[in-house]
Amino acid sequence: MKIKIIYFISIVIATINISLSLHAQVTGQLTDNRDGITYKWVKIGNQVWMAENLNYNTPSSRCYDNNSSNCSKYGRLYTWEAAMKACPPGWHLPSDAEWTILTTSLGGESVAGGKMKARSGWFDNGNGTNSSGFTALPGGYRYSGGNFCYLVEDAAFWSSTEYTYSTDAWDRSLYYNDDDMGRVNNNKANGFSVRCLRNKNNSSDSRQRQNHPTNRETENNSSQKFLDKFNDADSDANRYYRTKFSDKWAKRNEANNVRNKFAQLLEDYEYLPTSFKNSEQGIKIKKRIKARISNMTYEYQNTY
Repeated sequence: MKIKIIYFISIVIATINISLSLHAQVTGQLTDNRDGITYKWVKIGNQVWMAENLNYNTPSSRCYDNNSSNCSKYGRLYTWEAAMKACPPGWHLPSDAEWTILTTSLGGESVAGGKMKARSGWFDNGNGTNSSGFTALPGGYRYSGGNFCYLVEDAAFWSSTEYTYSTDAWDRSLYYNDDDMGRVNNNKANGFSVRCLRNKNNSSDSRQRQNHPTNRETENNSSQKFLDKFNDADSDANRYYRTKFSDKWAKRNEANNVRNKFAQLLEDYEYLPTSFKNSEQGIKIKKRIKARISNMTYEYQNTY
């Protein structure tokens, strides 16, 4: 009888462990090489999100109430233009559609907010369960006129998608008094928080395999795949200059898309075999990638 009881208990414990492992969150850390700040990230569904608000100092971004301690806790508040180019290489400002993928994976907009809000820090005990691991904090807003409001009550996050009116863009908002994840359009001059989304091919596992090749064939394969991606992006850049765009917004969007491809390439470059990076070809390609990023950034910023 005693043996049967012990066997039963062991089965129960094993079942619990299996259940926990199936629901365990995939998390990690990334360091922004531009300023050395480290951020947590979390995988939600098939997406990898920063689990903290971005705090990269750019023009047209502010700390709430211009107090640096608020930046340390809540991140910076960015205008839409600043947010569009604030994420580190390998990451990007999520589109409206990508936000929808997130809320859908969490059960829909009406309940997603409760699963995204942190377990503490929200006004009037309006905290969430944070079952997603998103850990949203109520960083408030900065209106275009310069007024700050709703700290500890609300949070708003920019998307990269422009609204019908060129003065506005879509954002997502969380509130202390409900579990909704609101979808709203707002003036681009307002200051909202930024959560960056990892580019689909920016897998730390694949980078690690490239960084630690097991043999010469693996080194050659990783270098060739990189060259193929570089040639595709270079063709896109050449096509951009040949294209007569129907309107300025299409031109700006394409410039931003091409810039992001080269930004991803610059990130991937650092994980290539040393033999390739030190070669004459590798050095030339890195210079060209940087030049393309600079040129596409100029095109994006100066197309009005």
